[in-house]
Amino acid sequence: MKEIPFVMPLLPSIDAYKEQIQDIWSNRYLTNCGPKVQLFEQKIKEYLHIDNAACFVNGHLSLDCAIKALQLKGEVITTPFTFVSTIQALVTNQITPVFCDINPYDFTIDTDQIEELITENTTAILAVHVFGYPCNGEKLKEIADKYHLKLLFDGAHAFGAETEGRALLDQGDISMVSFHATKIFHSIEGGALIFKDADLLHKFRAIHNFGYDNGNVNCCGTNAKMNEFSAVMGLLNLDLVDEEIANRKRVADQYRELLGDIPGIDFQKPSKKLSRENNAYFPILIDEKTYGVDAGALYQLLFGNGIVSRRYFYPACNEMDFLKELGIDPGNTPVAARISRNILCLPIYGSLSTADIKHICTQIRRR
Repeated sequence: MKEIPFVMPLLPSIDAYKEQIQDIWSNRYLTNCGPKVQLFEQKIKEYLHIDNAACFVNGHLSLDCAIKALQLKGEVITTPFTFVSTIQALVTNQITPVFCDINPYDFTIDTDQIEELITENTTAILAVHVFGYPCNGEKLKEIADKYHLKLLFDGAHAFGAETEGRALLDQGDISMVSFHATKIFHSIEGGALIFKDADLLHKFRAIHNFGYDNGNVNCCGTNAKMNEFSAVMGLLNLDLVDEEIANRKRVADQYRELLGDIPGIDFQKPSKKLSRENNAYFPILIDEKTYGVDAGALYQLLFGNGIVSRRYFYPACNEMDFLKELGIDPGNTPVAARISRNILCLPIYGSLSTADIKHICTQIRRR
């Protein structure tokens, strides 16, 4: 039986990669913010049309360094409908996540519920652009400014997405993006921070290298440096990502056409129109009563037919055992609980063939 994987990482030709890493053998510069990483940071800024970017070894430690640089503490309001890394970055920095429910349309944080969660201990809001679709950035900024809070975005899925011609990542005090191999754009492993205050770069450089600053250790840092080999992969994939995004649109359009008339199957509906979607993921929402089976059963059915899907994000983060053990209040988030139980992400990548898309949709229709 042919397997249809969930993801198919974007790769340049091996000859192009070999050519670009020749410099590494010449200069013996492997890590510690080498010339390839610096060039990669510059090219990211040019691609996204933003002023400041810093690269890291992965998205998780990018967010960790952002939290450390802003010296966040106390409580941070965030969403339970995200990959667990978002929450773990807070908890490992001794910050209590306060969970706000999501809206049922685009699955992003419900800005109408945030203010009632703010206390004297709140220091920031950490929102997530879920599956590459935007939060209500304007309302979030209004709330953050009103209560003098920092505003961070987990934009792990958001590379290449634009709203009103502007990079979705160009919002808030800091936005994080992941360059993991499973993402629409990757550097094998990697991540970056996009930020407004240029002075933060100096802090990031110290924090991501054990706190070293001009020979002294002036803060408690970590090891989060991107290496030169990852930077080369990122540089080469920058030349391919626009075509990948265009091809993913074809896949997403075919899914919507072939699945749109099935009772009990619904799609994510962004509340704010994107001028450029990246189709980083393709989630479907399943109404068990109408469709006939639940998301778990459909996952198993597809897997039995060689189709790999993912239940992103199930369970919701505030239902996970590690937070119960820490005594963190799960809050009241019924929409997030319902969405997490009923969502299933289908395979999507630029090279996914029409024949495979039809096969996937046929299995979903048969259930």
